[in-house]
Amino acid sequence: MAKSSENSKSRSSQISIAQEASESMTVAQRIRQELEDDIVYGKLRPGERIDEIGLGQRYSVSRTPVREALNYLASSGLVTIKPHQGATVAELSLSKLIELFDVMAALEGFCVKLAARRVTPFELKQIKKSHEVCAKFALNDDAIGFFEKNNEFHNLLYEASGNETLIEMTKGLRRRVAPYRRYATFQGTRMQESVGEHAAIVAAIEAKDGVLAEQLMAKHLSLLVLGFADLVAAIRKERNEG
Repeated sequence: MAKSSENSKSRSSQISIAQEASESMTVAQRIRQELEDDIVYGKLRPGERIDEIGLGQRYSVSRTPVREALNYLASSGLVTIKPHQGATVAELSLSKLIELFDVMAALEGFCVKLAARRVTPFELKQIKKSHEVCAKFALNDDAIGFFEKNNEFHNLLYEASGNETLIEMTKGLRRRVAPYRRYATFQGTRMQESVGEHAAIVAAIEAKDGVLAEQLMAKHLSLLVLGFADLVAAIRKERNEG
């Protein structure tokens, strides 16, 4: 009986530890997702310090799940962690930003090239509808709404490629450069120009012209890069003034 009781206590202890680990992971995932959204949507700006203690207080947790979340975001390139200095939102140099967008153009270009061959009628209908929604936000000069719907439009293009590995890689890199794409959305007539570029890409996919779709997507992203020198300077100025 004593041995059975000890085994029962051991199992209970193991279950308790597993539950605590599971709860910690769930909290870490929630913190990670909300931090990622704050970074992508500009609530936390490139170069801005992330307050670990404040996050722990905000979520009523120890620093362990906070650090788990930050380590994950650091591995994806959204956060930089330095010894004895803590975590900050990753700040990209102009040269690094251009490098990343070169890769982004290649990945997104390949997505639409495959999409032109593989898109289903239902997927094409979704893409067209998403494009129309983006156009309405651009017409109303709603940059915040456009940025969100533009993300959805691009995600539909990725999904239409039918290549899970490519989709995962493209979405990961897109998250990394998202703060800079967001700032670009607010520049001049960029929203309205994007709508025209999107229309041409959708038409190429519908015509099953993968080569043209790939070329148009590469051009679409290269136009974003043209103003990045001013963009990087503006972000730094905004952070310093904030």
